[in-house]
Amino acid sequence: MADEADVVTLQTTMRFLRPDLAVVHRSSRIEGDRNRDGTLRPQRYAMMAMVAGKRNGASPVMVARNTNAVPGIDRARARGS
Repeated sequence: MADEADVVTLQTTMRFLRPDLAVVHRSSRIEGDRNRDGTLRPQRYAMMAMVAGKRNGASPVMVARNTNAVPGIDRARARGS
């Protein structure tokens, strides 16, 4: 299951939209997790996008989205953007 997985962060980037608001992208490699039937899942890659803001000295994540990723593919170019 997910608690058995080994997650390695590959890259993290942050872009401030305002001094108190940032978009964070994190790519990672995941291996060792299992399907519901207990079989081992193949190694996979993930991309997480988060919006974080500063409040009272902390930086809580306000919104997050996680999806499987295909290494080497620029998603904007793949969509034709």
